[in-house]
Amino acid sequence: MLRQPEGPYSGQLDIITLCWRPCSVFSEIIRSDDQDPRLPAGPEMSYICPMMRDEILIKMRRYCDYQDRCHQEVRSKLIRLQVYGDELEQIMAILIDEDLLNEERFARSFARGRHRIKAWGRHRITRELKKRQISDYCIRKAMEEIDEDEYRKNLEMVLRRRTAYLSPEWPRGKQEEDLREHAMRKGYELPLIASTIRQVLDE
Repeated sequence: MLRQPEGPYSGQLDIITLCWRPCSVFSEIIRSDDQDPRLPAGPEMSYICPMMRDEILIKMRRYCDYQDRCHQEVRSKLIRLQVYGDELEQIMAILIDEDLLNEERFARSFARGRHRIKAWGRHRITRELKKRQISDYCIRKAMEEIDEDEYRKNLEMVLRRRTAYLSPEWPRGKQEEDLREHAMRKGYELPLIASTIRQVLDE
């Protein structure tokens, strides 16, 4: 047990002790008047003080408002901010309730952007969404964002650009193999690749 010092500094021990209390105790002493009521208060919030909670929530709102995020991204961001357990789940619930975090919207935006900007095929988009732990339902919804005519045109564009790297001395079989592997890396389906290769090389 700490002894109360005597002399001119005798009144400062309580202040020093208070400053070094854990947040679970500190949270009972400091209350923020504008704290979000959906965040639980009290001893169960054992990691973050109320004022820090509000700051983190503001930061996460800005993070999600800047662009669509998936749950995995938001969880990773909160963990980097040293938010864990029930506290993390409560903040996630608030962001979902405010429609700042929506995995179907994220999946649709991801598929639309990766196809139009990077010309990815369905297989690669699906793989990348699964890496982010997106549900099968959201992936199916994401595929609805891809227009079939645009999809075929993008594959044709991908293959035509690749033909610039083909040697005219290569036999037809080697040219087809190179184009096929390139289109498969982009994530397109093999039957569609085969028919589009024939179209590109026959012209």
